Amino acid sequence: GPEPGAGAWCGGHPGYLVTLWDASGPPLSVVGQGSQNYLPGRVIEAGEAWPRLRAWWSWGQYLLPWGVLLLLSPRRRRRAPEGKGARRLPPLFAAYVGLYAVLHWLLPLHVYDRYLLPLLPALALWLAWHPPTRATPLCAALAIALSLPLAWAAGQGHTPLASDGGRFTGIDVLAEHLNTAYAGEVVYDHDLGWSLGYYLGARPRIVLVWLADPAALVDYAHGEFAQTPGAVRYFVTFQAEAAPWLAAFQAGGLHVQQTYGDGQFAIYALSEQGG
Repeated sequence: GPEPGAGAWCGGHPGYLVTLWDASGPPLSVVGQGSQNYLPGRVIEAGEAWPRLRAWWSWGQYLLPWGVLLLLSPRRRRRAPEGKGARRLPPLFAAYVGLYAVLHWLLPLHVYDRYLLPLLPALALWLAWHPPTRATPLCAALAIALSLPLAWAAGQGHTPLASDGGRFTGIDVLAEHLNTAYAGEVVYDHDLGWSLGYYLGARPRIVLVWLADPAALVDYAHGEFAQTPGAVRYFVTFQAEAAPWLAAFQAGGLHVQQTYGDGQFAIYALSEQGG
């Protein structure tokens, strides 16, 4: 028959279209930003282990019905001609789920609900591998019963879905303000990260510098002020979370003045005291 046209090829390969769109930079590559900010380069410290486990469980409970199905689904020998390779698939599914969970616990990655989505295909395939038996409907009914309270709470808006809690609402307006009112300035950041970097665009008009903690920011600012006396630097953060940072700045000998606040985000001018 005739060769498929370009439209049919693109329609059958949406992944290529997404890749091309991302590579074109509208306004900045999501993959590029993620690779720069998502990989932590360290493992968690001992004090982070239990809080992170509790935080992940707060989201993992929504997968509880899947776990019940996996534990209670009757195991019947599958009569299929696929061979030994096919019989290795369930252990592979289990290994993938276990490794994914452990890595997201032991690496200091963000605890977001959406990071559990890659588990769903493996869990679904793992469940589908078990042929149905007489007990399958009972197991399915139990899983549905366990899901009903969670589904009802989600339908009533009582679950913390969208796990950033709306924290980044308005960040596009903030980025536009930074690019216009603060063009050419150096802006320090800790909490807004790649989300702000994305909305600043492929050619941001500010220099955004990420710093790990208040002490690091104070040291870095003093180093810049020593090289450029009289300079002013800016710090952008969530307005509700600014107090510990401002206290550290003042204790570290920096003069602080708020230059922007919209109730969600705030920008502060930093300079040497007495400068």
